[in-house]
Amino acid sequence: METVIVIALCLMSAVFAASPFISQKKEWVAAKTNKKIETKKSEKELYLQAIKDVDFEHAEGKLTEKDYHELRDYYKEKAIQTVRAIESLESGEEANKDLKGDRS
Repeated sequence: METVIVIALCLMSAVFAASPFISQKKEWVAAKTNKKIETKKSEKELYLQAIKDVDFEHAEGKLTEKDYHELRDYYKEKAIQTVRAIESLESGEEANKDLKGDRS
């Protein structure tokens, strides 16, 4: 009986000692996610600026219709993908993967 009590106390002590590390991982994941969101927002702004630049170049007559549509569609699709990635990060899907240990 004493052995069971000693083992239970050791397990409780181990859990208590490990608890700061578990909570730190959550903080690290949150900080990592916030950094990813900021990076993606900067990326989105670059794509939106690229669309404006393409529009300007087209208005100046420096791009053919074909090039204009290809470039505009490309940057528009990249901006859409980036917005979806931001929404995914903000909804916590990425953070949940990190907490579970998934690396993709």
